[in-house]
Amino acid sequence: MLVALLLRVAGVGFDDIADDYARTLGCTTTPMRNTLAHLEARHGGAVPYLIGAGVEPAQLTAVRGRLVQPDTVRQREAGAVRTNVSTSVPPYQSVRRPR
Repeated sequence: MLVALLLRVAGVGFDDIADDYARTLGCTTTPMRNTLAHLEARHGGAVPYLIGAGVEPAQLTAVRGRLVQPDTVRQREAGAVRTNVSTSVPPYQSVRRPR
């Protein structure tokens, strides 16, 4: 579920996430489709859900920036292309701010 949330933050579509889930687990897409539909209906999507859980918008922006190629973000916002998740994600760095 964590990966699905992060992919939604990055702008990946339901179908792509469900297809990946099914391939990875060797099952149908139905469980992930139902989960994502519930997330949308109950919380308004991954971003509102995560913000409601205490994740700061700046943290979500940082995650999105690490997963999505910058040129693709601009093109997607202009309606030119679908989101393309980077195949070379930099090493993990915490995006949590100190308390």
